[in-house]
Amino acid sequence: MSAIVAAFASVFVLLVVAGRGAGLLLLILAGLAISSLAGAATALVMNLSSNPFAALEIAFWLLGSLEIAVSAMWRWHCPSSRRAR
Repeated sequence: MSAIVAAFASVFVLLVVAGRGAGLLLLILAGLAISSLAGAATALVMNLSSNPFAALEIAFWLLGSLEIAVSAMWRWHCPSSRRAR
């Protein structure tokens, strides 16, 4: 649900930056500017993180690592693989 809200917010920001009567080239350039700002914000969060492992987790997730999601799905679908406490 939050991804849908974020997608609508980014389209709204794009239309505010480019204007209502913007042409295709202006929309593309405004989208590139917003994408660059989002990448810079991500790099800032990674550089300012106090935990170096958090920065590694962010970097692996940005590179497409699904290790956490896959391991959680595996534990959900295979109850025998859950660790005994």
